[in-house]
Amino acid sequence: MVGFVLRFSIPFIHSYSSDELSAITRLKIDGFKNILDQSVMTGDMHPAGIQLFEEFWSALFGTSEIALRFPFVIMGVLSIWLTFLIGKNYVNQKTGLIAAALLTVTYFPIIHSELARPYSPGLLFSLLTAWFWLKLLFNESKSSKNWKYSIALGLSFALAMYTHYFAFMFVGFIGITGLFFIKKENALPYLLSGLIAILLFIPHLHITIYHLTIDGGLQWLGKPSDFWLFEFLFYVFNSSWDLIIGILGLILLSFYKGKKHQPKCSKSVLIFGIWFFGIYLIGHIFSLVSSPILKFPVMLFPLPFLFLLIGNVFSRLPKKTFKIALYGILIMGLLSTIFQKKLYGNEHFGVFKELAEPMVNWRSNYGQDNILTYMNVSNPDYLNYYATQIGDSLTFNRDVMEFDEDKSIREELLHSTKEFCIVGYSGRLTLPQIFETCKEFYPVIIDHRTLNNCAVFLLAKNGQSIIEQKSKTIATFYGKTINKKWKYDTLKHQTDRHNRLVYYSDSTQTYGPDFIFKSQNIHANYPYYLKITVAAKGLKNAQLTVSLTAKKNGKMVTNQNGKNLWEGHDLETMLNYPTNNNKAYFALKIPQQIKKSDDIQISLWNRNGNPIKIYSIKIEVVENIWNP
Repeated sequence: MVGFVLRFSIPFIHSYSSDELSAITRLKIDGFKNILDQSVMTGDMHPAGIQLFEEFWSALFGTSEIALRFPFVIMGVLSIWLTFLIGKNYVNQKTGLIAAALLTVTYFPIIHSELARPYSPGLLFSLLTAWFWLKLLFNESKSSKNWKYSIALGLSFALAMYTHYFAFMFVGFIGITGLFFIKKENALPYLLSGLIAILLFIPHLHITIYHLTIDGGLQWLGKPSDFWLFEFLFYVFNSSWDLIIGILGLILLSFYKGKKHQPKCSKSVLIFGIWFFGIYLIGHIFSLVSSPILKFPVMLFPLPFLFLLIGNVFSRLPKKTFKIALYGILIMGLLSTIFQKKLYGNEHFGVFKELAEPMVNWRSNYGQDNILTYMNVSNPDYLNYYATQIGDSLTFNRDVMEFDEDKSIREELLHSTKEFCIVGYSGRLTLPQIFETCKEFYPVIIDHRTLNNCAVFLLAKNGQSIIEQKSKTIATFYGKTINKKWKYDTLKHQTDRHNRLVYYSDSTQTYGPDFIFKSQNIHANYPYYLKITVAAKGLKNAQLTVSLTAKKNGKMVTNQNGKNLWEGHDLETMLNYPTNNNKAYFALKIPQQIKKSDDIQISLWNRNGNPIKIYSIKIEVVENIWNP
């Protein structure tokens, strides 16, 4: 009941995520063949099962959050029950209760049981596969029952295979482990289950082959780190040291109170461990040597078997102490999930409804013809899904803003006569440079909405801002004083005809000035990004870039692909505008690969060596209200 309430109540609060709206957008395609070709084969990287199910379900009940998510919630609840049954029947009741309790109250399985995506079904079908696998191989049953379990296992295999490719891989791994446990009396039924799954999946084979041959695969995921498993385990337990310490404390209690009742390390427990850690290892190795496939959501499928391993530790406890431990897990988990993880807030993923609603209101209040609209979204239809419910249809000057696109946006803003500008993003990396570019021409913040990995701002040319960004200068070059931490060629330090201090950069010195600092010395009491402003003047064909690099113990910090980390921006497009007072800027967040004690270097690079006069450089930390 607790599991159902937690899972059923949040769809009333949470609007659709990007992945869900992607599937809903594809529901508009008519015709079975067109659905397979456009919605599944080229429109997604998942098997056809969930898309086809949503086609059927939405035709009957519509596409509201409650209606479409309801079957996924039910599958999440059934997974709790099935986890308990597996633990109870193949280890002991205490193991099943603890595992079910952890699956009930931790945030990770709750939030993915809400989403109308393959994760909740993949979890259920993986558990069904495990259930019938155990029934077929470990039950002393009559021959007729073996054939019944064989058919059920084959269907479970196929359902998982049609749901998600990682679930496919997981149940395939489960199937392979069964080859080490088959006996004479269940060998044929077991092999038949695999044959049933293969035959049922043959119609989908051409789609899967196409998905496997797509260039690049899932390279956007990035390769897993050496500590990926520990990062995942921390996430599983709500990223909460309070919850982790509480559960560890209960585990220590179970060792102390249960000295006389050692839990049996049964064959089933060993198998659960092999299933969880084995599929993780396969996913990790595959991600390193081939296409990255390992991400937190897919590890939901084997997660119950980790919880069963933990539950087995608690089974040593006497009855009264066990009840204390069980209720302790339920209470601590509930408090952590509801309050620490803010389950009933709406900051779990990049949202669209919460952005579309103010955008519609702004267009109504200030006039849609008087507003520029720049949004960075994977598909503008996701915003319009909610805008049309309010009776409007949003139009965009741009709905995609990639790296360096601030230059072309700036060109548009230079010639715009409109009084207002909407700028925002949802679920896509959108650099602070975009925000700063819009603020250069529309410096007044009239209104905004900022949530997790999404935001939208209404900016104006005139008026009073509702929020002022804090800022702090951490370094200046050629101001009233010269920061001694700057590195530069002193021979290039001269005065111009107006007796202003300038730095000449040319082919004899293309790099510098440089400033080196550590983020641990910034001491800003707010989330921030860096803003580097350069005043300089050169010939029209001069090329000047500002860059950020970092070193750790004298060695270059690398990015997730193992290459030297480098962030930079060309400045000449801004410097060459006389109305800009020969100033240019670059705004960026310090990359997460850089630690607080690493040496960060801000540098100028004269790319073609043409003479450039550099009048000043200012480095600020600006309060990040854009994507904190």
